[in-house]
Amino acid sequence: MDTKLNPPSISGAVRRYIACAFLLAAIGAYATFPTMRRMIAGEMMLFSQRSVQVLEGAIRSAKAPALRSIFLAAFQTAVIPWMPPRIFLAATACLGYAWGGFCSIFGNAVGASLWYAIVRALRGGTQPVSLQNASGNLLFPLGLACLSGMSALSAIAAGALLIRYKHTVGGVCAFEFVRLLLYLKYCSSFSALLPMAWQVALWISGGMLILAWLLFQAWYYKKKRQE
Repeated sequence: MDTKLNPPSISGAVRRYIACAFLLAAIGAYATFPTMRRMIAGEMMLFSQRSVQVLEGAIRSAKAPALRSIFLAAFQTAVIPWMPPRIFLAATACLGYAWGGFCSIFGNAVGASLWYAIVRALRGGTQPVSLQNASGNLLFPLGLACLSGMSALSAIAAGALLIRYKHTVGGVCAFEFVRLLLYLKYCSSFSALLPMAWQVALWISGGMLILAWLLFQAWYYKKKRQE
């Protein structure tokens, strides 16, 4: 694998400063403004009740249900990614399968993108040739998402490894689409856990996809060396 990185540019340093400033501003705003703390606590309360009906009520009571669904999906992905995605069931119940599913996946992508942007800005550096344009690189974020069940973790790792954003968000969206289909098929308002057989299948698929990505990196690097 080509691991040679170019020296960080001035623009890269500026991006890191902006990322640090953003994180400090977010922490400062949370610590300073009670309104923000109440807002975040309210969103956490919605998910802590572990109820699809509660999420449905939050979406139906909003003036813009689609935007509310996107925000809830993004919030869960970015803040509490380990919880089951009950937002899939709530959004599709309120908005329909197509529109609700789209809003949920889009929100998941937004939440994962936030982490990718922060990690990528802090990481700096330029991407090795083997990580730039080859579409096979989406295998890693897709595989890690399947293995961990968390798109945010996949985006963080992809950002740290300098995988391009288009490959990262492509892998995240592919994972969330598969998970959406499984949840609509096997889960309900009363049970938001996938059958163990399907969970194991996701873990095995994730491991195989990561292995395929490593093999792809070795092949691609060898190919570039021969050119």
